[in-house]
Amino acid sequence: MPGDYRRMRWKNGRGWTTELAVHPRDAQLDGRPFEWRVSLAEVESDGEFSAFPGYDRTILLAEGNGMELRFASAPPQRIAEPFQPFGFKGESCTRCHLLNGPVRDFNVLGLRARFSHRIVILRPDDLPHSLSNGGEDRLVHVFRGALTVSGGDYPPATLAAGESLRIETHNAAGKMQWNCAAGGTVAALLSFAPVSG
Repeated sequence: MPGDYRRMRWKNGRGWTTELAVHPRDAQLDGRPFEWRVSLAEVESDGEFSAFPGYDRTILLAEGNGMELRFASAPPQRIAEPFQPFGFKGESCTRCHLLNGPVRDFNVLGLRARFSHRIVILRPDDLPHSLSNGGEDRLVHVFRGALTVSGGDYPPATLAAGESLRIETHNAAGKMQWNCAAGGTVAALLSFAPVSG
């Protein structure tokens, strides 16, 4: 929830990000690297993204007119359609070129030796959406509208735009269900699966 968010500088110091969730919860505070993290970054000018060697990264446009990501060893990627996830390696040398003004982007980072992650975008046509506990930690974040969450060991809750709910494996017995509580709802449902072996 917003009261748990932390605003901090980018790893390279060139911008600001708001951390929505991190695993382990005390990662970075005690010097340990995180195994996965979800954040909203404020991109106000062209420049280099922070490098995260060993992490898989997924990014999507949350606010603004878009940007183009330019890579040292891959074709550029234009990100102008809101809420369309794009994945790349965290160690990639990545430069951002804004298309028309500042943007906010939704970032997911997963240490690939420990976790894989996936994102499902939920809109009214996709709801209600149900999912059984598959041994994965999950997080739902609402970009627009409102979403109701029920099931597992959690009391029913309504999340408004800007709010998140972290659903940990040990508290998610049974089936979880998400439903639309307002017109125009857009939310991201993230799943983090431990890597075996």
